[in-house]
Amino acid sequence: MNSALVFVCTPTLGPYLNALSYLDDKRSVTRFTLVAMTGEGIEAPAGLDQRIVGALEGLAEGKFESRENDRTVERLIDIQRADRERYARIANSLRKHSPTVRNEHVDTLAAFIAEHMSTNAQNEVVIDVTGLTKVQTARIILICLDRGNKVHTFDLDQRASKDHPERSLYHLLEPGSYRYECLTRDQAVQTSLKKFVSRSTITWSTAAVIGVAIACLGALQFVQPTNPTLSAISLVANVLGIAGVLWQGTTRRGP
Repeated sequence: MNSALVFVCTPTLGPYLNALSYLDDKRSVTRFTLVAMTGEGIEAPAGLDQRIVGALEGLAEGKFESRENDRTVERLIDIQRADRERYARIANSLRKHSPTVRNEHVDTLAAFIAEHMSTNAQNEVVIDVTGLTKVQTARIILICLDRGNKVHTFDLDQRASKDHPERSLYHLLEPGSYRYECLTRDQAVQTSLKKFVSRSTITWSTAAVIGVAIACLGALQFVQPTNPTLSAISLVANVLGIAGVLWQGTTRRGP
């Protein structure tokens, strides 16, 4: 049974609906767990799990709710039977396996991810950060770089329409109009990491650099968020660069 850790934060539902639909359709994920970070001023989003499930169940019935002029508007939309069944299947999976969002403190995130990966080692586990801010995404990337886990995000080539967000939902997307990217394999991240970590000391020095990078994370929150994914990647590359310099400086000090 393939599973996914779907991290949540932002209140906009479209990105979650698309990521969940992609994972069901292309990765054969049947078990979803919604996870929210807490601690260091981060508050878990209230009621987001019910809003996501409610939106999925609505789509299964050909309905979609959106906000217009500070009020909720329900639209009837034409959805093929197979797509309706997909939305219903995902909603049922969430109700069964993740009836509420799991709140995980930033200090225990690494242990939580490690335990989940170990428990489900015989099947594919996808870590999805589509709904996170750039700083939260950067933290997950750094944690997963240390363990060798992949981190993914769902990106549209064009921004969703504010007036008609239902037109950017997964069942209407054309091939090539979206990407499901592996952020931990991004060239900028890998280049920054390899620049400071030699092959002969890859295991422990990687952990050291990443550990310092996580500690530095809060200092570089000024990266321009014109594209959330690129911002997160830039942030990770920057903190890895700073951490590498700091770590090299400590290892070169003599007695």
